[in-house]
Amino acid sequence: MAKQPYCVECMKQGIVRRGEIVDHIKEINDGGEKLADSNLQTLCRVCHNRKTALERRKRALNNG
Repeated sequence: MAKQPYCVECMKQGIVRRGEIVDHIKEINDGGEKLADSNLQTLCRVCHNRKTALERRKRALNNG
């Protein structure tokens, strides 16, 4: 988070909000690299929860 202290998803919408969570862009369960900088991003809690819920729904549909 030192490299990017603000939520990248909020910034896309023109909102400046401090990030709280270092998120895996591609989840580890989906084959994402655990510690690769290219697979990490800073998100606020709201954006992280939204992204995680969406990814879980997609995974459930693909496995169901």
